[in-house]
Amino acid sequence: MARFYHINIRMLVGTVLIVQACVDIQGPAPQPLPTNQVISELQIGSSAAMIEVGDTVQLTVRAVAMDESEIAVDPSMIRWGSSDSSQVYVDSLGRVIGKVQSTIPVTISAAYRHVLTTKFDTVQVYVTENRINATSVRIVVLDSNRVGANPLFGYPRIRTDLYRGDTLVLVGAQIPISATQPVVLIGAPNGGPDGEPVYFVSNDKSRLGKFWITTSVNLYGNEVRDSIEFTGTYPIIAPAIQVVTGQAGGIQPDTLAPDEPIQNVAPCGIVVIFSLAMVPIDIVFSDSTASSVGCDPIAPESLLGFGFPVHGDFIGGNVMTMPPFSVAVRRSNTTGTISYYVRDAITKERLPVSRYYRAIAVE
Repeated sequence: MARFYHINIRMLVGTVLIVQACVDIQGPAPQPLPTNQVISELQIGSSAAMIEVGDTVQLTVRAVAMDESEIAVDPSMIRWGSSDSSQVYVDSLGRVIGKVQSTIPVTISAAYRHVLTTKFDTVQVYVTENRINATSVRIVVLDSNRVGANPLFGYPRIRTDLYRGDTLVLVGAQIPISATQPVVLIGAPNGGPDGEPVYFVSNDKSRLGKFWITTSVNLYGNEVRDSIEFTGTYPIIAPAIQVVTGQAGGIQPDTLAPDEPIQNVAPCGIVVIFSLAMVPIDIVFSDSTASSVGCDPIAPESLLGFGFPVHGDFIGGNVMTMPPFSVAVRRSNTTGTISYYVRDAITKERLPVSRYYRAIAVE
């Protein structure tokens, strides 16, 4: 009995080793999919659709591969959905039906799986009680089409209007728009000159150079688009100069440390000067002979103050003389490094306040 038991143990060990050897054998690694078969993006035809109550519009999708070629889409495999089917219904083939008027857009989504990857896209659908007699959409620039990081003085505004030919039909249509990253578009329902909806163009992450803002809408079954070019610049606000009174009426030192980075600003960038000095002072700029041409006027009294009187908006060519406890704005169209220092306006004695920044143009 003992011998039989011993033999079975050996056989069992051998069997385990055989099974383990089989498990350790690896087959050939699966081949990676070619880039033209890996879906990278799903695109519904437009970013928005406008339909009349009771109307039906057919939405289409496009699948883009990693190599930017187009992948054939099987319409029966698209999964459609509506954020509110009671207002906007979408069937399994992407036909959208406007059931009731919607003042807030309803989101229609599409999902599509190709091989191993699933991608999604959405479209905002507006339902109007009556058809708007428009044939095109236009992006309108209300301010400048140049934008730098500018959190204090506001951002340029744009608006989407609907036209029939050259005739304006609807001001401030609330149609989604998009911009090249990292530019962000911020909707403002009452931000226009007459309280109409607009978008603010925010460039806080300081994109430099040309970029595009685009919009597209399925307008009662017709695909219409528009785009406009913007330029991202350096910030339009330079480091603020703050002159502070020290003991016995003296001026506290404010010298740029050797390891402090040089600040960059766009030409005609705004330099804000806060004088808390008890005596009149001069701000002397290295480009004090710069031309005043090329910088648009602003209304500093509507933007600044902070409890102090606004002394003025100086554009180039100035040694700025400031009364005690005042605020001023200075700009110039100079490019390159600009330095400045402070002196007593009466004795012309140089005071221990000096800094510099760099004005860089982006085209």
